[in-house]
This record gives sequence, C-alpha cells and structure tokens, in this order.
Amino acid sequence: LDTIRVFTTRPDTIYGATFLVLAPEHKLLNKLNLPKDVQNYIKKAEQKSEIDRMETEREKTGVSTGFDAINPATGEKIPIWVADYVLPGYGTGAIMAVPAHDERDLDFTKKFNLPIRVVVKAQKDYDNVDQNALKDFTKELFKLAKKNEFTMVLVGGTADSLVKSGRFGKHSDIDVFVDQKGLDILKKHFAERKLKSATRNGHSGIHSWNNHAWYWGDGVWVDLFLLEQENGTYFDNIGKEKYVWGNTEALQSLEFEGVQIVAPSEKILADIEFNLSHNWNYCFTDEGILTHSGKYDGLGSAEARERMTKEFGKERVNYKIRDWLISRQRYWGVPIPVIHCPQHGFF
Repeated sequence: LDTIRVFTTRPDTIYGATFLVLAPEHKLLNKLNLPKDVQNYIKKAEQKSEIDRMETEREKTGVSTGFDAINPATGEKIPIWVADYVLPGYGTGAIMAVPAHDERDLDFTKKFNLPIRVVVKAQKDYDNVDQNALKDFTKELFKLAKKNEFTMVLVGGTADSLVKSGRFGKHSDIDVFVDQKGLDILKKHFAERKLKSATRNGHSGIHSWNNHAWYWGDGVWVDLFLLEQENGTYFDNIGKEKYVWGNTEALQSLEFEGVQIVAPSEKILADIEFNLSHNWNYCFTDEGILTHSGKYDGLGSAEARERMTKEFGKERVNYKIRDWLISRQRYWGVPIPVIHCPQHGFF
C-alpha cells in the first residue's frame, strides 16, 4: 500500500474529499498497471504547456485510473483520477478533490458525475437558528408523524450525525422527506405554529427542485421534500431521474432522547445527498461552520483546520513564485536587491 501525500490550504474540508486527483507526472502512476486509455491520456497531457493546463476557462479533462484511495477522515474508498489541471510542481502533484468547496473540482465533478459532499456552510446559515429549538422541533415532528400515522424520514446533516454518531450536533436546518398525507398535516401544523413558507438561498416556496419547500419560524428552518410510494416501494423525484429507495427495509428507526427518529440506511442517505447536490451549481469556498464532518461538526473552519492538521498531517509552507512572474515585468532584466550592512558591508 502506498500513501499519497496531498497539499491543501483547506484541511477543514477533508470530510468532503470524494475523489483524489493526480498530476499525469505523479510517480505513483509508474507503479500501477494502468489501462491503455489512461496511459494515452498521460502521454497527451505531458505534451501540453503548463500555461494551457492552468487555464481556468477551458473544459476540464481527466480519466479514472480504476484504483481507489482511502480518505483518512471518513475511512471511505474514493476513486483516483488523473487530470491535467493538477500540476506536478504545485504541492505534491496530488490533490484531494472537494467539489462542494472548490470551483475547479466542482466543474470536474459535474462533467464526470462524481459525488459532492457539503462539509462547510456559511455562518449566516446558522444565524438566528436556535439549536435547542431545532432539536426539540425535530422530536416534535416525529411525535406528530407517529400520532397521525404518516411516513416521515430525516435526511441531511441531522440524519448523518444521528446515524453515524448517535448525537444531534449543530445544524442549520431540518431536512425531511414526508408522504403526501404528512405533507398536508405538516403544512397545517406549521401554520398553527406560525411557521411560514420562506425564501432561502434565492429560492422561495416550491422551486426548481420538484416538490420541495422551505419553512421558517420559532428559530428553525424546515426543509420539506415529498416522499412518494408505489406498491410498497418508496421513491423520490428530486434528482434528474426517479430515485428508488426500496421498501421499509430501506429505513431505520433510531431512538433519540425517548423519540423514535426514522432515517434512511447509510447508502440511501449518501445517494440522497448525491442527488440533492447535483441539483445546484453553488460552490461555497469561504470559511464557515463544519457539517457532515464527524466529531468536528459545529466547529468554525479556523479551529477545525488547526485540529485536523494535527490529526491528519502537518503544516507546510509552499511557495508559488515563478520566474516569469518577475522577469516578464522588465525586458532588460530583474533588479538585484543589494543590502548594506554597517558591520559586514554590501551583500
């Protein structure tokens, strides 16, 4: 087994690394038994100039090696790709691709239909959100579902935290799928609780994602999606195509503070996240609050970055100064600085 070292300025996004990209010149590729199409891609990429490869506006190209790496944070297998937008002279010639938080990675992901996992949200998404109210309201909704016998399933960051760690964590909203009966009951319940249909991230009410609406009130955001059922099989239409969940075996019941919370299996939860993420073209590249990041959920980027660096790697200074950044400025040459020291003279 080989360890692949990557250089990143955003270790706080490591839980969002869904694939690994190597420069065509990376030494590891010489050790692998690569398919012919990968070998051909590498040869063509090596013939391109560095300036061409750095051009941000050009269409991204790449090819899967057929091999996997292990994300040290999640323990999950992630595919290894080769792409010419990764340069051998920058960092280690390998990058962890985090499409939800890097625009070049997102472009690449959209083209090759790779997973997107949001692990940092803007601080403003948490502003005015009462975390205790969010937790209590989640329990209230599932009590309501049990009492009125409708199907409701928790998804998103709250479900991820409960499924993987058994804790609620810090979140910006509640995401639930609910059947038509439940949808009608919840709308009435929200009206009684003085929650109202809301605008968020530029969208209002039912928008381009099928059967989806936001509600706001009592210090909580609630995100509703319609869960459909046919012949005992659950499915949704939030993605580009109908996504089939399966029957009741696709769901699991989790006890949280005396309340039974229904969530999907881990695989379906991941698939739902994939379908949702591929419906937006939004890439959040700023610092914020961590989510879907295990024990780091709820931390700010700066604190998480410091802790994660200690756990998964070490700090390193990488200089990006290139000769042409300076020499092109003066056709007669670059001025050489001369320092005069009273004790030792010029040097």
